[in-house]
Amino acid sequence: MSMRIRKLSSALAVAILLSASLARAASDDSLLDGLVVDLRYRHAHINQVGFAQPANADTLRITLGYLWRISPDWSAYAEGTRVVGFGDAYNSGANGRTKLPAEGDPPSSEISSAWLGYDNGSAYARLGRQYINLDNQRFFTSGLWRQNPQSFDAFNGAWKLDTGTTLQYLHLGKAQRSVGHDYPDPTQSQWSLDADLFHIDQKLPLGTLTGYDYLVEPRHEKVPVLQKPFTAPQLRSLLEELLNPGASAGPIAQAG
Repeated sequence: MSMRIRKLSSALAVAILLSASLARAASDDSLLDGLVVDLRYRHAHINQVGFAQPANADTLRITLGYLWRISPDWSAYAEGTRVVGFGDAYNSGANGRTKLPAEGDPPSSEISSAWLGYDNGSAYARLGRQYINLDNQRFFTSGLWRQNPQSFDAFNGAWKLDTGTTLQYLHLGKAQRSVGHDYPDPTQSQWSLDADLFHIDQKLPLGTLTGYDYLVEPRHEKVPVLQKPFTAPQLRSLLEELLNPGASAGPIAQAG
């Protein structure tokens, strides 16, 4: 659950996974060619201090996609996600049940992925709506713990050198946030970003050395504009607020 809920209550969340594919791995790079079908049922029981009764959220995530291997180096992928709720015994942030504890999985339907990609083993590029998971996913993540995934309209390019160095550049346009496309507040369901991300990995005998520079200029009216010059803690705080599904989203607190 979110930090807010951990501090104020004891909470129990149980997820039962019924998967027919690898569609919900940490990265969709492991997808197999052809049809992708993924089902995930989830039950969450939230007993939170300050509420007269606990909440019970029963939801089912249905994912349907298809991966085309156009050639050995080229591929394309399209995916739709629907979240179905069973009952209304929790505050989804969209159903008005504010007297019950919150669980950030409102029913929704959306196009969660639609991209064209190239990968020859050394050079990599992907354009379109896609999941972005960088390093330990502290700042940029698809947030697949939630029923609604978070995806980005983005360009993602990387170049692997023989020296063990990987250079990566990403440009992020819009963020399709984990409250889902059908969330009643459009200022929370989709954020317009103008983000340029620079990332470098260098393999070492004892591990990998990583460096990055994330330049984010949010364009949404309800997202605070990043003022420069800025400090590293300020940038860290803004990235967590913008892109981590663990951050607060309107009337509900989401879990990463």
